[in-house]
Amino acid sequence: MRDVAARGVFAAVLAAAAGIAAGAAMPPPDPPRTRVPVVDRLAPPRDDESCGLDPVAQRLAQMIRTHPLQARVSLRCSALLAQVAAQRAAEMARRGQVSHHYGVVSPNKRLRKAGYRLPTSYPRMFDNQVEALAGGYATAEHALQAFLDSPPHRTHLLAENAFYAEQDEIGVGFARNPDSNHVDYWVVYIARRAEGGNPLSSTMVRSAAGATSSGGPFDPEPDASDPDRDR
Repeated sequence: MRDVAARGVFAAVLAAAAGIAAGAAMPPPDPPRTRVPVVDRLAPPRDDESCGLDPVAQRLAQMIRTHPLQARVSLRCSALLAQVAAQRAAEMARRGQVSHHYGVVSPNKRLRKAGYRLPTSYPRMFDNQVEALAGGYATAEHALQAFLDSPPHRTHLLAENAFYAEQDEIGVGFARNPDSNHVDYWVVYIARRAEGGNPLSSTMVRSAAGATSSGGPFDPEPDASDPDRDR
């Protein structure tokens, strides 16, 4: 950009010199203009673009990734998770329902069918260790607060145990249907690939060593206190 501007000024100086030599009066050249970019205050960093297919979804992903209490070592964007999340949000908006299960397709199975290779330790049938849903919240800020007010979703989104701390990829979907029950629909996938995953921090290692395996990971289902609940 600087080189182009410099050549423009140099050409203008040469033209002015040629005019003077010919005895013609030449006006002084206009100073080069500096383009000032228009910045949207809600625009996420560029690396968030693959976290969602639209700025609204990207905003929620950004807030989850940068939350002060986010316990993951890293949480990077996944274009595949974002695509599946957008499809799920559109499906919920079309149905006017917020539900982890449609028919026999569970969240874990949905990701596998889309080509996302979850670890074999993740259950295959009706379980969910990857998906958080909300409906009825018009902004990313309100949706995030609803998630954080629900203990199972907070644990998943902020990685409050060792199981979720290993998840290192996120994708967010958003859809709106003014003629539906909830109007605004949110889908968050946070997961890990079979060949990937975060290393655990020393705190998480101690937590995992002291935990029993009988309970297993959370499987957030709609209840009266969840943002997933159909109202």
